[in-house]
Amino acid sequence: MKKADKEEMYKQIKTHGINLLNIFSEAAEKDPVKLCKKLNTIERKARWRATEYCNGTYQDNKEGDKMKLDDQKQIKAINKILRNKQSNIEILINWDPRGYALKISTEQAQELTIYKDWGGYGIISPDFTPYN
Repeated sequence: MKKADKEEMYKQIKTHGINLLNIFSEAAEKDPVKLCKKLNTIERKARWRATEYCNGTYQDNKEGDKMKLDDQKQIKAINKILRNKQSNIEILINWDPRGYALKISTEQAQELTIYKDWGGYGIISPDFTPYN
């Protein structure tokens, strides 16, 4: 990755982290880049689970109970990092591996300054890696 690309990527990450801190002012992590990195770890795990689930290799029962329990654990971890109790923002986990996993509902995202996907969902941990 070129130095200019890396600088631009970190600028976008920092801006996104600042936007998250404006929404979740009580977040446990106050450094915008570190906050994004912590959330990205959860994003990657959630996206991996969604891919495994769609490929039929995720060990679950027909009702999806394990997937739902794992979702609850991840949402709890996100809420702990963001200290989401005061903000009352609904965090969703998308099971479609073609997009981002960690989202904010379209209704709430409309009012927020945050990266959004084509469906209008607020994206908690977007990928700013340049595609060169």
